[in-house]
Amino acid sequence: MLSSAIVLVFGLVCAWAGASLLPSALRERMDPAERLGFGGLLMLGVLGTLTFLTALVSTSALITLMIVPVGVLVWRRPPLAHLKGKLAVPGPVLGLLCLIPWVNALAPSDVMDWDTLAYHLAVPKLWIEAGRIEYLPTIHHSNFPFVFDSLFLMVLKPLGEHGAKTFTLVALILGLLALFGLARRWTHALGAWTVAFGFASIPVVLWESGSGYIDVGHGLWAGLGLLAAGEALREQRRERLVLAALMLGFACASKYTGLQTLLAVCACYGVGALLMRLSFRTALHGVLVVGVIGVSMASPWLIRNTLNTGNPVYPFLYERFGGRNWDAWRAATYKNEQQTFGLGRTETSRNFALAPHAIVGLASQPGRFINPGQESGRGFPMGAVGIVPLVGLFGWLISGRRDPRMTFGLAASGLMLFMWFVLSQQSRYIIPIALPGLFALAFLMSDRIARFVAPTLVAAQCLYTAWMLYTVNTTRQLPVVLGRQSAESFLAASTPFAAAARAINADITVKKVALYDEVFGYFLDVPYVWANPGHSLLFRYESMARGEQLIARFRELGISHVYLNLRLLGPAREAWEEDAVARSEEARAKYMSDLNRRWLLLLAEARSEGLLREVSRDRGSVLLEVAGS
Repeated sequence: MLSSAIVLVFGLVCAWAGASLLPSALRERMDPAERLGFGGLLMLGVLGTLTFLTALVSTSALITLMIVPVGVLVWRRPPLAHLKGKLAVPGPVLGLLCLIPWVNALAPSDVMDWDTLAYHLAVPKLWIEAGRIEYLPTIHHSNFPFVFDSLFLMVLKPLGEHGAKTFTLVALILGLLALFGLARRWTHALGAWTVAFGFASIPVVLWESGSGYIDVGHGLWAGLGLLAAGEALREQRRERLVLAALMLGFACASKYTGLQTLLAVCACYGVGALLMRLSFRTALHGVLVVGVIGVSMASPWLIRNTLNTGNPVYPFLYERFGGRNWDAWRAATYKNEQQTFGLGRTETSRNFALAPHAIVGLASQPGRFINPGQESGRGFPMGAVGIVPLVGLFGWLISGRRDPRMTFGLAASGLMLFMWFVLSQQSRYIIPIALPGLFALAFLMSDRIARFVAPTLVAAQCLYTAWMLYTVNTTRQLPVVLGRQSAESFLAASTPFAAAARAINADITVKKVALYDEVFGYFLDVPYVWANPGHSLLFRYESMARGEQLIARFRELGISHVYLNLRLLGPAREAWEEDAVARSEEARAKYMSDLNRRWLLLLAEARSEGLLREVSRDRGSVLLEVAGS
């Protein structure tokens, strides 16, 4: 708990230091809460960038970068005067809502925190063990923009998992401040509370805060950048345009989808300027400022990708950029998985007649927009976006009201929704678009009926989200957080690989592990690789016909053991258990023709020929030793 508290206090220091760096012409026109929120989020982005650049050389002293905001305060010596006014930080009820993600941060990450264990924390851990940021050939996620994940890299070793995950809670708190202040300046106090509570009521936001998922931080950079760009277009003030560009730049540097937001904002800014009868030069200037700054801030990651793989957005857009350690089959497999989310998929593109149903489905059918079982709607309910932002968006569209900021926000949101519908309909990708919807709801509250309906709707969504997350997540996390349950017992209940990893770590004969159908290498303290065919070209299964070829590759890579997760094998599990995979010619032909499953045949052959020896097994997995390793 101490490490988490340190990061929370550090977040407040970042907010004060970041607010002091805002230009006076901008700061004086901002609400006090808005200054702290924007300033803190910008400071987190600066720290993430500095951490990444430093770690390219060494990870040995990254924790010292936490002194940067302290140094800013010493240098700037900002008086408390810039916080004058009604700060009105989100009140006790919002504080109670934030307890849910704080418990999430304090509890060990388990299978419900999938991407956190797969790569958000696992990749920083691997880089710390290597002593610097290096190319990881089997975890393609390590090539994603990493400005927010770099905050984990900064504190993971000295402050541990709980301290690292608390940064996502810090992002939520700073975002609530920024949203509250901006909404109070644009509308009124009731509208500000509606926006702040509306954001906290979004299930996917409150669930991911306190985890290692970075979508809330990314969504705030992208969404607030979008709103700032709309205000910059209306006011034509350079400092606001630069603020928008910086926020959007950090969005691009934290997730590839930030590039989509940047494209939408630039397109709407250019068209909007011309519709407002501003000069072509003014329109072009705005587009260039936002576009150039945004891409430049993502350039450390794009350049690194180009040097390592030849593709700046690896592993995406293989058909356009190509890329080493990837091929057309893996690109198609990855694209297919991304497009299994949501509705309206056809053999060639999307059925746009289902676009409204898909958008509404974010609230009513969250199971289709989040793993697992998204194709059959079995995903978890905490992946929903909720009804509040959607009511704001649709309410504004039918109200006939006009405001340049909202027109800009809705136009950019429309473009982003189009790209979301076509590419990958994952609910967490939609967080930036929720912000204009919340502000639209606040603007609608000038109407007497809406002034009653909107807060009631937000309150109902808050109660549902808090109840749902508390019953699904918090109740099972509280015992381990309060010390009534051990971390080992907690993880054993939901994440079987945690116990297997402890046994592997204790086995001195294990030098390097190949993981099959298992991506939670975060629990391992020994070297490991993801060995399934869809991860990389490290294992060229398409050119392997016999088990001995796979064993030869294991030996080349120094792999001493193989871990096979049997839980995900489906019908093939029984065949593996009965050693029928390699015995039957019919089975052999079946597995040889399926590149996704050929590795199972190769492992079975190697086992039957004595090239793999079973070391241990449990009800859902088996550990094998490579002969002669």
